[in-house]
Amino acid sequence: MLFPLVSTRLHSNRKPKNIIFASQGKPDIRFRSSVDNGIEIVGGRPGATLVHDREIPVEGLRWRDLRSWWQDTHKFSSEGEAGEDLYQRLLRSLPGNSPGQRNLFAAYRTAHPFCADMVAADRELKLRGYEVFRFGHDELKRSEDAEKLLLQFLPDMFSRFKVKL
Repeated sequence: MLFPLVSTRLHSNRKPKNIIFASQGKPDIRFRSSVDNGIEIVGGRPGATLVHDREIPVEGLRWRDLRSWWQDTHKFSSEGEAGEDLYQRLLRSLPGNSPGQRNLFAAYRTAHPFCADMVAADRELKLRGYEVFRFGHDELKRSEDAEKLLLQFLPDMFSRFKVKL
């Protein structure tokens, strides 16, 4: 008897059309077109939810891609200014009552500056169906602990999955 194997992950020909992220509140989303899955955010403050609507490169969405998107949509003259502004916008989307998330975000930037593509490499792994590693709030409560944890964990994880940056 033969049993076929069927992938439960996204097929390679199905790519995300939009990435909705960094919301500063729960977004109300509606479909503009059910044919092409065009969406729009309705209600709320303009810009409170970010929607990346560019094609995702084969190698995954990297920081430089987000920075370029941000620079183009907000008319920054330099990549550095665009990157810093995007970082600050992402930071504002983190909940104020969760120091663990804020520490993780800040420690990640300190340990691996965003011009390096490590943040995007994590998204690439998730898009490709790899495991997601979660961290407990308490282990990230103190910024020193968060930075130490990341400096140990990230190189090991990227090495394990043979992620090339």
